[in-house]
Amino acid sequence: MLFLQLIGLLFETDRFEWRDEFFLNFMVQLCNYARLTKAIEESGSLFFYWGLFFSGMAYLVILNGLMIYMNYFLQHRKHYVEAIVKVLRSMGLLLLWVLYLPFFESFLSVMNCVDGVHFMDGSLLCYQGLHIFYLVLAFIFLLLLFLNCLIFAMLYNETQPMQEDCLSRLESSFEVLLVVYRSAAAIFSAFCVSEVCAWIQICIYLLSSLTICYQYYKHIPYYNQIISVFTGSLVFIYTWISLNALLMKLITIDGHIIIIFIGFPLLALLVYGLREKRILSLTRTPIDKMTQDIDCLIHVTNLSEFVKSSSVGGQGRSDTQHRMALIGIINLHTIECQNQECPCQETFELYDVPTMSFSKHNKEAPHLDEVFLNHFIAKYYEDCLGKFINSPTLHIAFGFYLFKTVRNIHAALIELNIA
Repeated sequence: MLFLQLIGLLFETDRFEWRDEFFLNFMVQLCNYARLTKAIEESGSLFFYWGLFFSGMAYLVILNGLMIYMNYFLQHRKHYVEAIVKVLRSMGLLLLWVLYLPFFESFLSVMNCVDGVHFMDGSLLCYQGLHIFYLVLAFIFLLLLFLNCLIFAMLYNETQPMQEDCLSRLESSFEVLLVVYRSAAAIFSAFCVSEVCAWIQICIYLLSSLTICYQYYKHIPYYNQIISVFTGSLVFIYTWISLNALLMKLITIDGHIIIIFIGFPLLALLVYGLREKRILSLTRTPIDKMTQDIDCLIHVTNLSEFVKSSSVGGQGRSDTQHRMALIGIINLHTIECQNQECPCQETFELYDVPTMSFSKHNKEAPHLDEVFLNHFIAKYYEDCLGKFINSPTLHIAFGFYLFKTVRNIHAALIELNIA
């Protein structure tokens, strides 16, 4: 929905002359309904226009009220209500991924005036009386909306590093960038309407989408492979549509939207290939040669994923590939490692926290030794933190790994405290 709303900014027929007799109306209507504000403007309904405006304000008031109450019961544990946390999480995700742009454009549209009156409500004289009151409300809630979405974009990672749902991610830069970009794109689209602005708008969209593509490739934001590839495909599709919007200004081509549709499956394959190539290159890169903490995090996260998918019982093609990759990583590390305190050394004592006992090294099949693998991945985290000691993302991920997998609660709390 988020990317469909952004694509809708490129399918405003009064600015961009797409040439397609079959799919154009379908795409325009689909994008308009995704954005809500554009569909309401075309309908001319004041009821739905002000309904969206006041619904946005009510949504933000409820959301912030729940956050204030949550802050209260976190300080007074006897008033703790788990349902409030779940409702906040659902409302935050809905706002971040679906409702942000409709609310943002609704608040922004209050400032749109034509010939001294509001562009939708002709009874409102611009910058006089009631309109000034609405302007103040719109400005306050615009700021509140932007800050709320930034908070959820930045902090959702800290509540979901255990990969228990499909939106769990490695870090938050990608989503913060999307919040800022959507805000800038909506403002530019609302107040820049000339032909020159259309050219500038296309160039900005193209450059920005290329930047987002680079950010996706750099961060590989989501743990879940399907969600990660799907999100990357949407980013690259948005770039593809922006490029075609520029070509549409330069070249006359009928059936342009069909050409765009043909590129969708090819872009999905491209994203899948780039993602696998990025992960493979990091797997082969020693930690001391990595330049950013996100590289270390991607490497350790995928090593953990190899351990999960190659466990006893996994017989799929991907499970076999991960098992072979894990065996290769362990064997290569064991051959090259000179650190006597590394779990790969026979002198290292493998202590299992849940059973409070020591276990012996499984020399024949170390990739099946759960205790060894826990210590092995923990050592990778420690090596990463040795290079990027001030990385809060690594400390948080390591803390939850110690808590969920190793079951060392004391060490996990220390890592979270450092973060």
